[in-house]
Amino acid sequence: MKICVFCSSSERIDESFLRAGRLFGTELGRRGHELIYGGYGRGLMGEVARGAFEAGGHVTAVVPSLFDDERFIYSGCSRVLKTADLHERKNVMQTEADAFAILPGGIGTYDELFDTLALISLGQLDKPLAVLDVNECYRHLRMLLEEGVSKGFIGAVLAERVRFYASAAELLDGVERAGAGIRG
Repeated sequence: MKICVFCSSSERIDESFLRAGRLFGTELGRRGHELIYGGYGRGLMGEVARGAFEAGGHVTAVVPSLFDDERFIYSGCSRVLKTADLHERKNVMQTEADAFAILPGGIGTYDELFDTLALISLGQLDKPLAVLDVNECYRHLRMLLEEGVSKGFIGAVLAERVRFYASAAELLDGVERAGAGIRG
């Protein structure tokens, strides 16, 4: 599978998030999946990419012209797809991927998550979407979705499409099952 990971590029985050990113990348690569991601070689993005690469996985970077710089792009990438801007980058990642994994992140990650979820809600994407809830960093997202359902703003079926997992192995097991169900 080609699994798109949306996550932070920050290096100013707790070490536990970086370790979780490396473990996620390692598990993804060990299983023979291809990583589709934003291309950055540092922070959480870099740890996911290094883990995938070192475990033998293919790593595809999708890089907007704003960040088209050798100092930005992870050197272990198998492919580098260049885009005009962040909007096109997100579109390419959504098109290329078979599934989405949301790891800890900030505004950019939230944008990617909700844009992808909106496309799923409109029937324009039918791909698994899973959240790695490291240190319960997404417990409020879960509550937000539940609140949206209880108030009638979000359909229960759509909210159930966002699956939360505590470990990389569980998330990848879930994505693989869901992906097989969509393809099969």
